[in-house]
Amino acid sequence: MWEIEKRRLARLRPSLAAQQRNGELMREDDENIWDNRDFGVVTFCERTSQPPFEETFRVGATPARNWALDFSGVGRLVEYFLAPATVDNSIPEHVLSALSRILTDKTAMTEFTPAEAEYLSVMQQVVTATTATEQDSLKSTLSKILSSTPNPPPATSITPHAWVYLRTANVILDLVAILRAHFTPHIKQKKLTNELSAALDGLKKATVASAAALAKEIRKEGGGKEHERVDGVLALEGVGRAEDVGG
Repeated sequence: MWEIEKRRLARLRPSLAAQQRNGELMREDDENIWDNRDFGVVTFCERTSQPPFEETFRVGATPARNWALDFSGVGRLVEYFLAPATVDNSIPEHVLSALSRILTDKTAMTEFTPAEAEYLSVMQQVVTATTATEQDSLKSTLSKILSSTPNPPPATSITPHAWVYLRTANVILDLVAILRAHFTPHIKQKKLTNELSAALDGLKKATVASAAALAKEIRKEGGGKEHERVDGVLALEGVGRAEDVGG
């Protein structure tokens, strides 16, 4: 699951934006969007003696078509922020409509974790802020953005669900990175920029601290068992650690 998430995050890196134009990013006809990742490989990777791998390591929502559509839309927004002139200085309408449609569709939103849902809500507000012309309107939208950002996971012992909270931390850090690197530079009012930057820095610091505490709990209380489960699933496909090959 982590590899799947890393590949999604990699698509949002500026250096890779130009390489992702063959249908993976959202274009005019969002019905034709596709996602080359096969979630079924993970979802249905089962052992007879243990629950499905997916149920163990990603408790809750399972990504599907709507998940791919919305996060492809986020990738398109990042592409816009990097070079607004290439898209006629406006965010494509099909990106806005897809975000709005999915966020109001209860069935579609079952594909998203709570943190991912908040993430997408913030991105929708980012679009509003980007198109705002009045300072009061921009300030109001920025206030909504900050109040909508996901809260850092609690730094307490919560295994066996610590992986879920670490996933939440990962989503928050992804959001902070996008807002700092790609959105904040588009805010023309210095005071608002400084306020947003300070708030994002605080959110990042709190999230990193919580994630570090959670990672420590995983290692202390159940890390060995979790890794044994991973190794067991991979072994079914003939994959394992080098030191284990010789028996």
